[in-house]
Formats: sequence, structure tokens, C-alpha cells
Amino acid sequence: MYIAGDFSVIDNTLFAMSNANDGGAIYLSSNAQNAILTNVSIDKASATNGGGIYVQALNTKISNSSIKNSIASDNGGGIYWKAGAGILEYTNIEGNTAKTRVFCRCLRQYQHGYRPFLLW
Repeated sequence: MYIAGDFSVIDNTLFAMSNANDGGAIYLSSNAQNAILTNVSIDKASATNGGGIYVQALNTKISNSSIKNSIASDNGGGIYWKAGAGILEYTNIEGNTAKTRVFCRCLRQYQHGYRPFLLW
């Protein structure tokens, strides 16, 4: 799902066995500011970067979600958080694989304001 609109909301949605060049299930473009993803489940998605989700948008919030068993052939098996501040909270990210940065490219960019999440 390619998202380019401000204040987009995805709630109570399942993505299974999806694939794309970047963002196997969800790609948040730089125009998708203030996006909110709540109760989103991603299972077995694949992409070059961001097997589950690719984030390039400002002020993205991902909460109460799960990203499992996704694959990136390059970066971010679960999430590739390329740019933009945001919040990742109460989200299970498990069983993802990638060439580099298996869980989330974003972990080294502390300005994003992370909140608790589970990593298996």
C-alpha cells in the first residue's frame, strides 16, 4: 500500500504475503505526514528495503501492531525508517530477516522519540 496523503490512518488491517520494491506491505512517502498505523498486522511481506514497512514521512506513529516473518533483500527486515521523526510503540517485531539491519534501520536515529515495543 503506497500512502502519500497527510493524516492518513490505517487501523485494524492485515497484510499477508505482500511484496513491493520498497515497503513490502506499506510505503509511507515523504508526503504522508502525520500518518497513524494502529492495530496493523503484517506477516510474510517482502521488499528490497523495509520488508514490512518503509517510512519516509514525518511524524509517523505506529502502535499496537505486529510485523512478523518479513524479508528485506537489503535493509530493515521489519521496518526501514529512512527519514522523518515518529513514534514506534507497543509493537511486536519478530522473525524478520534482511541483509543488514534486520529489525529496523531506525534504531540508531534517536531523534525519532521511540517508546516501548517488543523485539523477539
